Amino acid sequence: FKESSFDTAAVSYMGAGGLMQMMPATAALMGVTAESGLDGHIQGASRYLGKLDAIWRAEIPSPAQRLKFVLAAYNAGPGHVKDAQRLAKQLGLNPDRWDNNVDRAIVLLNRPDFYTLPLAKSGYCRGQDTYWYVRDVVTLFAWMRGKDIQ
Repeated sequence: FKESSFDTAAVSYMGAGGLMQMMPATAALMGVTAESGLDGHIQGASRYLGKLDAIWRAEIPSPAQRLKFVLAAYNAGPGHVKDAQRLAKQLGLNPDRWDNNVDRAIVLLNRPDFYTLPLAKSGYCRGQDTYWYVRDVVTLFAWMRGKDIQ
């Protein structure tokens, strides 16, 4: 729902498309085409989420925290989330915790003072969008399950 409001023809301002709003290059890597149908789009997004989870599995042991890193990476790309982790560490925040740490750093990556730092290898990021995306998805998921996710 958060990705496309269930509109299979949706296209974002950044060029992400389809039910799961995947960027064309990512969709191609996951084997998703315009002809893939709903199941193909969902399966491709699931494969991508699995790959993103594997990036943080060893360093973020808490499944609830790791979910937030994965969601952020699905939205902004893993490079921007890694940049935010490095920035969080530089700012004295915990780079392995999303809440009140990396989420605070990612919103700074839309400012030249931060996205031009050598640690920001992926450059500019609309981190405020990613911050709200993660919050919205986690809140919606918790509401649907009837409980909080910490």
